[in-house]
Amino acid sequence: MDTELKSNTQIFESLTTDDGKELFNEYKTYIHPCPKCNTDEYVSYVVRGRPSSNLADFAYKTKFVKLGGCMIMEEEYNLECRKCKTDFN
Repeated sequence: MDTELKSNTQIFESLTTDDGKELFNEYKTYIHPCPKCNTDEYVSYVVRGRPSSNLADFAYKTKFVKLGGCMIMEEEYNLECRKCKTDFN
């Protein structure tokens, strides 16, 4: 598995299917800058609930979307910075 930290721009440029680009663009609208790093280039959106197989595969391959489990709790964070590991909303 690739452990290199990739920016969201690098992730988008590496996508080879229209489905992958569509998912990226859908979740990109929820992304805003990390309060600690002050950039959105390493921020992942945390999806809760049961994912489709397409979304699960996308999350595994890109790390742009993170699967947060099936339990949906109101007080949980929705965003995670892959660079500094900060969780936020």
